[in-house]
Amino acid sequence: MTLLAPRIASLVLGCCLTALCGAQPANTEVLITGLRLQRMPSADGNSIAADWVRVSESRIVSSGAEVSNIGPSQWTVFRAAAAQNRSERVAANGSIDIGPGSTSGERFTFLKVGMGLSVPLPGRWKLFGQSLYVDVEPTTGNLITLGGETVRPGGLGLRVQTSSSVAGTLDERSHLVRFDFRAGKRSYMAGLAASSTNNRLSFGESPLELDTTRLRQAFFGLSFPLRRRELTIAGELGDIAGVRRSGLAFFVRSPMSPRE
Repeated sequence: MTLLAPRIASLVLGCCLTALCGAQPANTEVLITGLRLQRMPSADGNSIAADWVRVSESRIVSSGAEVSNIGPSQWTVFRAAAAQNRSERVAANGSIDIGPGSTSGERFTFLKVGMGLSVPLPGRWKLFGQSLYVDVEPTTGNLITLGGETVRPGGLGLRVQTSSSVAGTLDERSHLVRFDFRAGKRSYMAGLAASSTNNRLSFGESPLELDTTRLRQAFFGLSFPLRRRELTIAGELGDIAGVRRSGLAFFVRSPMSPRE
C-alpha cells in the first residue's frame, strides 16, 4: 500500500490513491481520475489527475499525469510507479514524477524519484520504508520515510509513518496517523498529519521561497460504489503558519477489465 502515497504533494490525495490502488484484486485494470480543490488566502486553486493502474498476481504498475494551478504556480507532472504484489513476503517498489512548472513567470522543474521496501511482520503488521529524492528548483534533497500498517480481521486498518530529510537543501519532517474501516462495499478514512518543510510547492506556494513552513491538518474520506464505478470523496482542514487551509477531493475509479 505504499505505491502512490509519496508521489502527491497533498497528504489527503496520497492517502486516497494509496487506498484505491491497494484495494484492487489481481488481474484487473482501472482508471482513476481525480479533482482537488484548495481554498487558502493567496493560494486558491485546483488539480486534475488521471492514473492507469494494472494489478497482476506478481506486481502493480501505474502511470499517469497531474495538472495543477494553485495561486501563482502552475505545474504538470508525468509519473510512473511499480511494486511487487507480495502480501506475505518482502516487496520492493519504485516511482518517478517529472515535469515542468512556473510561478509568477519564473520557470522550475519538478522531479521525485523513490525506492522502497515493505516487510511483513507477525500479528498482521507490515513495516515499510522509502528513500525519496526530491528536486524542485531550487530545493533538492533526500527524504526518508519509515512506518507500519495493519488491517485487522474486522475491517479496521491503521497506518503510522514518519519522514525526515537527510541531505541537500531540503529541510522537511512529517508525521501521519491514518485509520481505515471497511464495511461491506463502503470504506472510510480519517487521520491527522503534521509537517514542516521549505519545499513550499507542497502547500501550493512559490518554490522560490525557502522559509520553513509548518502545517497541521486533519483529513477524512468516504468511498462507495456508483454503478460499476467507485466514488471517493475526501476533505482536509489545516493550518499553515496561522493561515487556514481547506481542500476537497473527488476520485472516480473506473474498471477497464471485463472481469471487474
